[in-house]
Amino acid sequence: MSPIERAREDLRNRGEMYMGDPKNLEELTWVTVRVGHDQVVQKGRASPAVLYAIVYISKDDYRMTPCSDWDPYYEGFGIGFEKAKANAIAQDSAMPELQGDFLNVCTAIDVKCAAKLQEDSAGHGLTHPLRRPWRSSGPWTGFRIQHRLFRNTGAWYGDWQEDPDPQFRIENWPVNWPAEGTELTKILGSHVVVPLPAEDVDGNRIHPLHYEEKLSGAVIRVGFVLNHYFPLNGKHRFTADIDNIRVLVPPTPEPPVVLLPPLAPLSPPASPQRERIARNDSNAGNVKVKREGDVTPAKERVITPPTPKRKRVVEQGLDESDVEVKHEEGELPLAKKQKLSATAGRAEKPALVNKATHVVKKEEED
Repeated sequence: MSPIERAREDLRNRGEMYMGDPKNLEELTWVTVRVGHDQVVQKGRASPAVLYAIVYISKDDYRMTPCSDWDPYYEGFGIGFEKAKANAIAQDSAMPELQGDFLNVCTAIDVKCAAKLQEDSAGHGLTHPLRRPWRSSGPWTGFRIQHRLFRNTGAWYGDWQEDPDPQFRIENWPVNWPAEGTELTKILGSHVVVPLPAEDVDGNRIHPLHYEEKLSGAVIRVGFVLNHYFPLNGKHRFTADIDNIRVLVPPTPEPPVVLLPPLAPLSPPASPQRERIARNDSNAGNVKVKREGDVTPAKERVITPPTPKRKRVVEQGLDESDVEVKHEEGELPLAKKQKLSATAGRAEKPALVNKATHVVKKEEED
């Protein structure tokens, strides 16, 4: 059994609300926590229901970092540093053993949100955790999961306590950008860090420095709570807040970057003089271009070497007018045929054949 199948069977055996099973949807309902805040609970229970799914953490739009990649620009939207939320998009894991489960999870979220909107028909806006392709009404491609990293220490806010492990406390909390460090010092005395409740494959807590390394691109089992907020501005907002994360399949490491060797330098382009000669002279390949300081002529023609026939004649000291190449045995050269036709009936002396050179020489007539 694969780790994926084992994780799913474990959720079912423990009676958890695994949203890949459509039957679990009927056991969920909304309850009001306080004015403007509702949660999904299991029927007959008061505590919020932890909904489970097995998903892939997308590398796109990934902000599950120690300070959520907070930027001062967000201040203009009323999102101060103390409200930073580590978040990412949960997508289909594409595991064959989980085929259809992710669609059931998205359908369950959609159904529960729609039911709440019917109860509270008032309002003029909606923020939804589910995601579709841009400007599309097609199937859901994922949903956003989030976790608030900093909490106020006042009793009215829930009396949050420091983590027992010093490396997970606010005074030792890492930052990625100088702006985050500046804002972190401002809330040292009023807030505590609530680390992301994430474990690796072996069940060890993931240090904030390794959030992106061990979570981005991983297949995880995530437990989340579905919340509904209806503040005074009249805009409905649904969130999937993380309760726990367990890595099932670690991210695939990025392939190493291969540095290619530098390209060899290209040959220098032809000079204008050579291009002009090549364009105007068909025998430009046999032309020697005069360089500065050269005393040779600008053009030097290459003499065509003698043919094999002429070479043999020169080497043997024969007269070219009396030499012909014998083409085939028994066949006379054309000049010999013409001479025989002109002197028909006249006896001719047989020609002597030089077998070494295949050259035929006529003896001089008496």
